[in-house]
This record gives sequence, structure tokens and C-alpha cells, in this order.
Amino acid sequence: MLASGFDENICESQIEEFDFLPIVTVILLLNRINTNERSCKMLAVHMTRMLGLLCATSLHQEYLVSNWLLKKETKGMWNRLAGISFGGETADGLPNPYFDRTLTSRQWQQIVTTCQGLQTRRNCPSDLKLTADCLLYAVGADADYSDLYHNRELLCARMAAFGRGLTPGAGHKIAVEKLDNASMKLMKNTFHRLVQKGCCPITLITDNIFPIGETEKLWAVELCRSISSAGTYKSKSLKA
Repeated sequence: MLASGFDENICESQIEEFDFLPIVTVILLLNRINTNERSCKMLAVHMTRMLGLLCATSLHQEYLVSNWLLKKETKGMWNRLAGISFGGETADGLPNPYFDRTLTSRQWQQIVTTCQGLQTRRNCPSDLKLTADCLLYAVGADADYSDLYHNRELLCARMAAFGRGLTPGAGHKIAVEKLDNASMKLMKNTFHRLVQKGCCPITLITDNIFPIGETEKLWAVELCRSISSAGTYKSKSLKA
């Protein structure tokens, strides 16, 4: 799925979100496989670029989890967000135990009104304003969260920047034949950050249009199939 950019015409199944950690794990393993080594390393490059594209459209999710939901900040103006209903509701505003992750029009309007109100307040803390921007973006309202691209505390921001650097030139399917040592160090550090105690779970949105050509998609899918059919893999020892 990831190799094809989640193309519905190629994928047999479709999912709305992808977990960050398994993708990083697969990329690390691909770079350590001895069998069909060249193909594995090329696929690792392609998958890393795809991961960067996923991260670029999911920055707001990591920020909301790490800087709002897990902190549970409710003091001062933060209390306005605490009053927003995100759970299951009927059209009349009553609790609905059968929540299908769809907001009612009332909930959507409450989020937009509250967040836009925070944006206009001069004394609104910058981190709260950015949280409001992320919420507006998450529900499909106009919002600018471009500041997140420069926030290197976010794993998604780092990976998005790294992925952009792997954009292939015209007529090429991948930018480089394999990930260099510096790139692998970044991937390993990302893996350790994701598995360390206290790290927030990060899910990545898949329902965006990926800027990759049809030829590149088919090449990547065929590469996956050739590696899968190569037989038993002999993996190098993975050093920390």
C-alpha cells in the first residue's frame, strides 16, 4: 500500500491511517537484508520518501497529541478547548455510544467557532493558537500550520524534510540507490524515539494525493512483489 502511494487502483485494501513505527521498522529491515540486497535498498529509499510524504500531511496529529491531549492543559484560555465535544453525538447533541468517528454539524461548528475565536485573541498563547490551527486543519477548515514544518521537536517534521530530499529527478524513480550512513542514523534515532517510554503514538493520514507518477508506483509495487517472492531472507545483525 505505502509503496504505491495508497493508490486505490493498485491497493487491494485501503486504510485511512498508518502507524509511524512499523514503517520505520520495515525500512530498517530492508536495509539489512542480504537476499536481493540491491532491490531491498532501493525499496528502502522509495519507502522513506513515501514516509516523508505521509509525515508532511500529518504534522498536526503529532502536535495535537504531544502538545495538547497528553498534557491535558485546562488552565486559562486552554479551558475553551476542554469544552469541545469530540465523542459520539446524535444530531440533537445527545451522547451516542455508536461513534463512527464522524463529527456532527454541531460539533464541527463548535470546533471552528472556538478555534477561530482563539485566533483573534491578542493574548492567546502561541502554543494554544497553533493547537487551534491544527484543529481547524484537522476538520477541514482553512488554517495555516506552516510553523510546524520548522518545529524539529516533531518527528514528522524531521521526516518530512528528509523525505523531500529524496525526491527523484525527472526520468528517475529514486533519488539514490541506497540510504547512506547519515540517513540510516536518522532512521535508527527515529526508531528509538518512537519506542522509548513516554513517546506519544503517531498515526499518519493516507487519504491525500501523493505526487508520484504512475510508472513509479508500478515500479515500486513490482519491486515489493519480487522481493516477497525471492524466498527466505538472511538479515544482517541490526546494531543499535
